[in-house]
Formats: sequence, C-alpha cells, structure tokens
Amino acid sequence: HKALSKRFANDEIIAVAFEEPALGEPQTFARLAKVASKLRALPWVRRVQSLADLQKISGDDDVLTIRPYGEIAAEGKKAAQRALRELRDHPLYRGAFVGRELKTTCVLIEPKVRPDRPVELWEGHLAQVKAIFGAEGFAPSRLHLAGGPTHLDQMIRSSRTNLLHLFPLVAIVLLTTVLLLYRALWPLWPTVATALIAVLWTMGLSVALDRHISVLISVVPAVMLVVAVSDNIHICSAYLLEIGEGRPKDEALLVASSEVGLACYYTSITTLLGFASLAFIPAPVIRQMAIVLAFGVSMALLISLTRTPILLSLLPAPK
Repeated sequence: HKALSKRFANDEIIAVAFEEPALGEPQTFARLAKVASKLRALPWVRRVQSLADLQKISGDDDVLTIRPYGEIAAEGKKAAQRALRELRDHPLYRGAFVGRELKTTCVLIEPKVRPDRPVELWEGHLAQVKAIFGAEGFAPSRLHLAGGPTHLDQMIRSSRTNLLHLFPLVAIVLLTTVLLLYRALWPLWPTVATALIAVLWTMGLSVALDRHISVLISVVPAVMLVVAVSDNIHICSAYLLEIGEGRPKDEALLVASSEVGLACYYTSITTLLGFASLAFIPAPVIRQMAIVLAFGVSMALLISLTRTPILLSLLPAPK
C-alpha cells in the first residue's frame, strides 16, 4: 500500500471547500491559481487541484486540444462563466469542484507520502493552508476543511483539551469536594498523593503500550482521579469514625483499612471487570483504553490500601 501510494496517489487528502459568490469571475480563477501555486511550494505538499488547474479536453478531427480552465477564464468574464458552467455539467467535476448554484468550489491537496509523519504536524500544516487562502482574499472562517488529516488534527485538539482543561477541572472539583466533606486539610494530602501516583502509573503503562495519546486515552487521567479519590474518601471516612469511637490512631487505621478495604476491593474488582470487558471490542484504541483503565483501577486500589494508611499514620490524629 505504501509503495503504491508513493507511485500513484495518497489516501490522505485535504479537501478545502468554500462558498464564493464571484466564482465565475476571471479574478477568482486567478486567485485560485495563486493559491494552488503557493500550496505546491509547501515542502509537504505533493499535488494540488483547483478550478484553475482542471483541463478541458476537446477534439476536432484528428487534433486533440487540452487547455486549463484557468487559461480559458483569463479571456474574460463571459469565458469564465462559460467555463464554470461547463465544469458544473462535466461528469467528473460536477458536485466535486463546482456546486449546483455555481457559488461553491473545492480545492484538493494531496500531501507527500510519509508513514512516519507525527500527527502533531497536521495542526501546523492546516494553519499554513488557511493562511495561504487568507492571503488571497478567501476568509479562513468560511473555509471548510475535510479529509483524514483534518480528523487527526481535531483528535489532537480534543486530546489536548482533555489533558489541559478536563483533568485540572476534575481535580479541582474532587479536591473541593474532599475539603467540603471533611472541613479539614488532613485528608487532602494522602488523597492527592495516592491519586497522582495512580495517574502516573496508569499513563506510564499507556505510553509503554503506545506512545500516541488518543482522544479516549486522554480522558484516562480524569477517570483515574475519580477512582483513586473515591477509595481514599471511603478509607478516611472509616478512619474518622473509628477515631470518633475512641480508638487509638494505629488501631483505628487497622480497623478502617480491614473493614472498608474489603468493600473497596469488591467495588474495584467490579469496576476492573467492567473496563476489562471493553477489551473484547475489535478496536485497537478501545482495547488499549480497556487495558489501561483495568490496570489503573487495580493500582489505585493497591495504593489506597497501602500508602494511604501509612500517610495517615504519619499525621496527627484528627479531632
């Protein structure tokens, strides 16, 4: 497939569609020709096709004539409008390069074949495309980009949003809930320490399996925060109840960890099996997420039942 793509065509096509009321003007064809020329000058672009590049093939007796529609449109407004109508009625070009109302068009960009291209580069490449259209008078806000690279770019943006905005938001909400629930700072430290370690270990396994972070994997840190904080809240609540009954700190920790720890174990096993069952879905991304979350739930339980009591034993007994 890679060899054929290098020789014939690439399946990573970028389609730039937009509406232009003056599509039948010679100046519009000229602007499209400039856009195509600038796009071809980009080092990552292999081929570009626009209205100005499409060819009119006609035969007269034994003579075959091939002329670009951009050259025909340069002869004047009537020639440009006639060329646009011909393109609309052409069996290969209608609906793709010219809309039915003669106001919409599309520019196709074929990138060079590069199997090792990092998906993060598409954001910069697409920004270059929009900048070139904007420089020739086509408003970037009216451009509609489609194709595989645009989907990858949107996935990267969504993943970045989940990591930079969703994860901190979930952390703030959970920590605020802990503060309001206990009205004290002592449960905060073991909760934060346990949750962060669980998140780090879980994401470490994810990167070890696949260094690329998909949209599904980008929500794993937020999910792990909820799981780890929930286990800690149960342990801290039981510990506080045992202290309230007059037990010494160490004895209260042992009783709370043994009683609530068993309940956390059963709930975590249920959650682990639920996530692990997703591994039977025949989709690599979902399988990776299932494995990572199942591992994360087990690690969150292990850390909560071991590290949290140790950290609480180092703190003064709550009043």
